Amino acid sequence: MSASERETVFIVHGTFSGPSSDPAPRWYAHGESFSARLDAALADAGSDARCWRHLQTGEQGFSWDGANDWLSRAKTATRLRDQLQRLHRQGWTVHVVAHSHGGNVVLEAITNESGDVEPWFGGRAVLLGTPVYQDSPKAEQRARDRMRRWATVSLVAWLAMLAWAAHGVPLGAAFAVGSPTDVWGSAVAVAGLLAIALLIGRPIVRFISDKRLYLPASLLRYWFPGRDTARTRRSPALLFISSRLDEAFRSLSVLPDAANPLISASPQVLVELPSRVRAIVESTSSRLVGVVRRAIGTRRTAWLFLSGALCALTLVFWRQWAAAWFSPPLSPAATSLAFWSMVLAIAFAACLFESLFFFPGILVTDGLGALVSGLRSFVLVTFDRGIRSAVWAFTKAASLGLGGSPRAVDDVRVDRRLGQESSEDCLYLELPDEITARVVAEQEGQLHKVHKILYGDATTWSPSDLRQKLEMEAFPLIHTAYYREQECVRQMAA
Repeated sequence: MSASERETVFIVHGTFSGPSSDPAPRWYAHGESFSARLDAALADAGSDARCWRHLQTGEQGFSWDGANDWLSRAKTATRLRDQLQRLHRQGWTVHVVAHSHGGNVVLEAITNESGDVEPWFGGRAVLLGTPVYQDSPKAEQRARDRMRRWATVSLVAWLAMLAWAAHGVPLGAAFAVGSPTDVWGSAVAVAGLLAIALLIGRPIVRFISDKRLYLPASLLRYWFPGRDTARTRRSPALLFISSRLDEAFRSLSVLPDAANPLISASPQVLVELPSRVRAIVESTSSRLVGVVRRAIGTRRTAWLFLSGALCALTLVFWRQWAAAWFSPPLSPAATSLAFWSMVLAIAFAACLFESLFFFPGILVTDGLGALVSGLRSFVLVTFDRGIRSAVWAFTKAASLGLGGSPRAVDDVRVDRRLGQESSEDCLYLELPDEITARVVAEQEGQLHKVHKILYGDATTWSPSDLRQKLEMEAFPLIHTAYYREQECVRQMAA
């Protein structure tokens, strides 16, 4: 197979569209009308990509259970990421078309904790009617409060560790004139002053340069912007096609601030418990890493924890280690010199990686909080049915599909596009007005059927039950028009 033929398209369905007992294939299946129409549009556009080209004879395309549940989407995203990476290693260029919450699955599968598309994803993704979950203003305010807590706790912790490390140490002995270490002490003092100047000066320079008032810094940033590995892939990588009248978007976007409960279908309990526990562990650690990256603005989270732990352990145990390494024990002057040399090394480490300062605060506040959040998520998943019937907040989270997620409802806002702070180059297309007008007109023609479904006698109600009844009446939805309308198919191919 030539390189031009190793280009395939995944189709990822949304909520409530997973495989069912009905033998009829779903709209996203290989060989169905949507795949055929998209293949024809791709051929007309001069593209070598084809839907499900990577499938072997008799192999089924990618699908998931379609549950309105965060854990289901998290597990599906992991599985999708594994398949995409495997095909990438085999030399395939993979594109993705995703509908509804399938778009959130794709976003989690192909992006990192900072929200950037991974360099290994060399294709493009089209997201149809995806209600994008992002941080709410309340979550952003909590992030600012978190930074203040980190700074306060970190300052107290570093001072406490320095006091512990300096206890009983003759601090001035290394600098005494005539002592065996006075030359080395002077060198350490000069280097310490340089480190302090760097620690104080770097934030000031950055602040001024961010205000575009410091010309040399701005010119240097312009001339040497640095290497961005994300640019090795195609850009833009994401195309969003949506409508302001989309039923899913309109209903989900008001839920975080909704005043009335919405009783959702009860999720499965104690099903695939090991995979759910693994998803909780992965999501908790990923959430902590994401919080640190967004708050501090660094992608080197592993180095932050590694260097912070090393510096803290050195301060706490340096005298025990020195006693074990040196025999006979160090003299007072040598002990003083060793202490200040250690402080100097940590200061220079903070110059190179200034976020190191926040390590104790992160560990004490959010580290323990992430552990508690993971245990809480496990309890919520284990006793999901009872909690949903009793707690309004959890019911609202379930309606948003956040069951088991470490994110609270107040932390989420629903939008049709990524936030302004996103570094991704995205395209956004509004579903043409003539399409939405036609669907709305068809809906108005069947209002009597909708009235009967919504207000007829019923013992239970859930979003999935409502959707199934509407589909049985062949009720048209804007939310499903994306993969039914030929104009949308043409835009996907383009």
